[in-house]
Amino acid sequence: MLTDEEEESSTNYLVYMGNQGFPLITSVNRSFITTIMQRSGRLSVFVEAGPSDQWFKKFLGQHPELQERRLERQDRSRTRMSNQTVMDQYFTNYKEGVPGDWLFAVSESGYMDTELFTDWLTKIFVPNCGRTRPVLLILDNHNCHVQLAVLEIAKENEIEFLCLPTHIRPGGY
Repeated sequence: MLTDEEEESSTNYLVYMGNQGFPLITSVNRSFITTIMQRSGRLSVFVEAGPSDQWFKKFLGQHPELQERRLERQDRSRTRMSNQTVMDQYFTNYKEGVPGDWLFAVSESGYMDTELFTDWLTKIFVPNCGRTRPVLLILDNHNCHVQLAVLEIAKENEIEFLCLPTHIRPGGY
């Protein structure tokens, strides 16, 4: 379904992102491939549902330099603190103490999403990170950081991403 050029570009992207610490995860890659197909304007089943698991297995088989990873499960204490009551209380307390010259935004869910991250990157980070390039931005490996639009903004502005390992804690892993 991809042209040879798109497949080579996708492979290079996945290798680059892996070298920056972002794991090769099917859900992120499905979104990336779907975006490529949507932008091409070609009709494909990819445009609706994205590539199938079978397509990914074949793709990975053709590119031995790529290795898929599975996400680690979130630990119980983190899950326990991610309920609606705790989140509502946190943001209520936080909003009341924010100085007037601070900028902040929230998504509908209260969690980071691609739209919110893209807005932050373009409206806050890029204008305020100085003129020296390239600039390094250290991130966690949340899916919203590795969408095609975000990577294009980073490339245009000579921003290099470095991904922290999953579940990193002070003093070790």
